[in-house]
Amino acid sequence: MSRLLQGIGFSVVATLVFMLAVNLVPGYDIPQRYFLVGILCAICVSTPVSLLYVRQEGRVRRLHEDLASAYRHLERSARTDQMTGIANRETFIARANEKLARGSGWLILADVDRFKAINDLHGHATGDRVLAAIGSAIRKCVRESDLCGRLGGEEFGVLIETDDPEAALATAERLRLCISALGLPDNDGVLVHPTISLGFTRARAGELARAMHEADEAMYEAKRSGRNRTVRHGFIRPRPRLKAV
Repeated sequence: MSRLLQGIGFSVVATLVFMLAVNLVPGYDIPQRYFLVGILCAICVSTPVSLLYVRQEGRVRRLHEDLASAYRHLERSARTDQMTGIANRETFIARANEKLARGSGWLILADVDRFKAINDLHGHATGDRVLAAIGSAIRKCVRESDLCGRLGGEEFGVLIETDDPEAALATAERLRLCISALGLPDNDGVLVHPTISLGFTRARAGELARAMHEADEAMYEAKRSGRNRTVRHGFIRPRPRLKAV
């Protein structure tokens, strides 16, 4: 409304200024009633034009808002794993490198136990719900300052900013217990109770690839040791070597 009144007001003022300027020219004497006619004409002409402008401005503003919202959505989609709502692999690695550049931390990798069997026995839709529930549980179980993401398939990662290995172990165990407490019904109403195996290791600036390799080794040792457990890299029990015959 204010923009509409501004447009009409500007038109009226411009008309009056023009008529007053003409009235100052020698030989031109505009009767006062014509000033009223000029004002009415200005109002009649400027009102629909200003109304059209205001409506068009509103459409353009809404279009800009829609485009900005769509851009934010696309930007968020590019950073986020759509199934779980947490960071995707590319975002996790990029943000992990940024965090490690400011100080060391501990990297935790987790893999869903027997996930193929879940898909085969309960259906892929149930498997998707399991992944979504695990992503949500991980997000709730870590601190806001910690970084969590889905690294691909049924593998997840968490980077915590601490120098304390006991704090890293406590976080990993909290994640394990949170996941093992889940119960998700499949399409037949049968409850699925997923578990995860976790491996964790120290992570430093410029050494994320090494840390991911070490945490991955520890995670698979947890699987070999019976699943649904946590193993710290460097604390892996050596395997006996077979003697040559």
